[in-house]
Amino acid sequence: MALGLTFVLAMGEIDLSFPSVMALSGFIFTITFQTTNSVILALICSILSGVIVGFINGTLVTSIGIPSIVAQASEGPVVIYFFPGGAAGGTFATVVYNGAKAAEEILGDRVEVRYLWSGWSPQKMVDQFQQAVAANPDGIAIMGHPGDEAYKPFVEEAEKQGIIVSSQNTTLPELEKAYAANGFGYVGQGLYESGYTLGEATVKGAGLKAGDGVLVWGLLSQPTRGLRTK
Repeated sequence: MALGLTFVLAMGEIDLSFPSVMALSGFIFTITFQTTNSVILALICSILSGVIVGFINGTLVTSIGIPSIVAQASEGPVVIYFFPGGAAGGTFATVVYNGAKAAEEILGDRVEVRYLWSGWSPQKMVDQFQQAVAANPDGIAIMGHPGDEAYKPFVEEAEKQGIIVSSQNTTLPELEKAYAANGFGYVGQGLYESGYTLGEATVKGAGLKAGDGVLVWGLLSQPTRGLRTK
């Protein structure tokens, strides 16, 4: 992917097709992993797909002279609505926000990012997502705390409008499965796995034994975020 993108940039064009190539690579990774249960094989297949598609794209533009199928600088920025999750200035939400701002600065005037602060309220996230869909941006990066069912009708509407939706921090497995081919992905950890690993390490580190009592705090009421507590 990077090789092909380098060729296009060398011609003085701005290639915004790389998110689609990344989505394709992510889709291939998911399918390969689900089929073979091999992370290494899935990584190899996803990287190869990105390299091949990127190389073909770059060759068509630079060698054959076919006009780039991607946006030119004069077409205006890609508009993205981004959910940092918490309140402005919050400890964790600020980390998420700073990462998004760094990416925004790298992309420069090619993107216009609008941030929506939700105070970690699942209902507010759903309400804000509806507002974002109504604005008809190019993409929306949501937090998955409300769960698949709460988001489903509104994600369906966004997909019909051609808006690329992706989740972060908390998985939306059903929606990701349904729309992975359209670019719906996930950035974050496996919540159940991370909770299990933390619990296992805590038991070992504290020297706990059968019969010892412990207090586990978590948000079991939230569909996927609660997986970490389970």
